[in-house]
Amino acid sequence: MVFGEANEFVEILRGAIPVYALFFLPLLIILSPLDPVLGAHEFAVYRVQQYDLQGTAYGCRSAAMNVEARTLQSGSYSRRGVLARITELTLTKYHEIISQMAGGLIILFPHNLLSLSNNEIQHILELEKSILEEETSVPIYFAVETPEIRRIYEEIEVSANNVDKQPTTEAILSSITMNGFQFVVGASQPKALSDVQVTNVWGKLHGHGIEEQLPSIVIVAHYDAFGVAPALSYGADSNGSGVAALIELARLFFLLYSSSQTHAKFNLVFLLSGAGKFNYQGAKKWIEDNLETSESGLLQDAVFTLCLDSLGSGDELYLHVSKPPKDGSPGGKFLQELKAVSASVYPKLKFDMVHKKINLAEDVLAWEHERFSIRRLPAFTLYHLRDRKSVV
Repeated sequence: MVFGEANEFVEILRGAIPVYALFFLPLLIILSPLDPVLGAHEFAVYRVQQYDLQGTAYGCRSAAMNVEARTLQSGSYSRRGVLARITELTLTKYHEIISQMAGGLIILFPHNLLSLSNNEIQHILELEKSILEEETSVPIYFAVETPEIRRIYEEIEVSANNVDKQPTTEAILSSITMNGFQFVVGASQPKALSDVQVTNVWGKLHGHGIEEQLPSIVIVAHYDAFGVAPALSYGADSNGSGVAALIELARLFFLLYSSSQTHAKFNLVFLLSGAGKFNYQGAKKWIEDNLETSESGLLQDAVFTLCLDSLGSGDELYLHVSKPPKDGSPGGKFLQELKAVSASVYPKLKFDMVHKKINLAEDVLAWEHERFSIRRLPAFTLYHLRDRKSVV
């Protein structure tokens, strides 16, 4: 009986949808068997970050979402919310969703990332890099694919995509009886944070002798992580590994400096810098503070600065420099020691020096040591890849 009446409504709508749609659609929704309250599901989502750097905008600039749900298989994304598995979302599809001005995009991560193949991991890293490098007004979120979300995904894939292929009047009737979903994210328009303070943490081990007359070595690691969604950025390798290495070096040298027999005639400075992923603003501020203070000799007397970054994976290690150290200089001697130790103790480790001049035309510096090299301070970075732009 109900569907018989609904068919009569559809016949009327065939010739006068613009006039009668607003009158009849509320009644048709009342006849729908789906209770909107009982059909509600809540799950955590994480928005793609946004920031401005050197006057350039990056990331997702919108947050609110209230749109019909579709999957990648839907041919039309305009003003609709797209639910996509990250392993199936190609760069071409991503740009198609953005260019069609979708109402939103929710990207699903697998619950167990360890189950991914190397090719899938490579794909995810490339997609993340592309999303981060572009500005978009489409709200983009990430979510972990739980069993409940998987069931929702499957229902959307079956029902909503079938509706897309039907004629208009049939699509209206099908939308009444199908288990449809609406993505709703209640959020205000994001606003830029003002007066953000960058915190640096540093300490010093005094060398044997008159402190003010001793040379210094500075060891640096930025402590922040970076990713497409801040809440999902754990930073175990970049740069938890660098921080762990710095803390362990501080512990070992503290023990050595506690004995007069192993107390070197060098001051050692350990710096955990903030905002490393934002063009190394923490290191920049620390350098400026110490060079502008005439009483501080931390940097004026530094023979070199060693930056530690992403040391937790791989069997390769590279010393990245903006200017190769001269033979016989403290930096040159350090380089030779690294080569000797890697060859004798870790023969399977591939070690080499990589020389790259600073490109001041780029908005973002490639390495943290470049902050020191710009001020004509000898510095280099230990990193497990030959090229900063490598995604793995």
